Amino acid sequence: MEGLVRNDAITSLDLSRNKISNAGVRLLARLLGQHSVLTSLNLCDNSIRAEGGRYLARGLRHNDSLVELNLRLNRLGDQGGDMLLRGLLPSNSGSAANGGAASATAGVSGGGPSGMRSTSLSGPHSSTSGGGGGGYVAGGHSLARLNLASNGLGNLSARALADVLVAQGESAAFGPGAGFGGFGSSYGGNGYGGGGIGGGLQILDLNGNGLEGDDAALLAEALRSSGHPYLTSVDLRANPCSAAGNEDPVSADALDAIGSMTRANELSAR
Repeated sequence: MEGLVRNDAITSLDLSRNKISNAGVRLLARLLGQHSVLTSLNLCDNSIRAEGGRYLARGLRHNDSLVELNLRLNRLGDQGGDMLLRGLLPSNSGSAANGGAASATAGVSGGGPSGMRSTSLSGPHSSTSGGGGGGYVAGGHSLARLNLASNGLGNLSARALADVLVAQGESAAFGPGAGFGGFGSSYGGNGYGGGGIGGGLQILDLNGNGLEGDDAALLAEALRSSGHPYLTSVDLRANPCSAAGNEDPVSADALDAIGSMTRANELSAR
């Protein structure tokens, strides 16, 4: 693990199904600092719990290279999801993810062969392949694809995600440096002061969590109020809000609204 942290050439890293725990994630978070070159990180099907979400949030706070993060089938829980997602808020927000202090992680230089761009250590085997680096979104978070399926997320995570969507939507509308009050402040949360965010979430997988109708309504209202222009796909299958036989009108209205807005974004992006 230490060798991976010291390598500054790998841009795609697959560590799925390796029983990685919070201790391992604490080291991996150092790959996500300000000078990171990593664009894709697959941590699917490991043993990452709430504290691991906090470590990843610290790394993400100043990251402008990562485009895809897969945390499917981990054990973040609602608190871990909340901390992780608040790592995507503007870096001067002072959220609970980093205690209001500057990120403790930084980009790590040194190490690996300059031609190595993709490494898979998934399961019992490993492989490497060459290739060019991906494009980056300058000036803020570049994360476009986030998979949080089957992590036990609930209302705390929904509120944090709503704040992220509002921040990204308002940043797109008003340009870098626009401040925002924080969507969660309308529901008892804290407001966050804004810096700019470059781009925003485009594909979001929340399949198999514990999101209720009110949580889906939070996300729908965040998209509507901010005019978030990036999000084209939200997977909310296998959540209480989308369960077969659910006749809750709040769930139905929220799912319809999310579907309509993401489809409109997809059409606009073509």
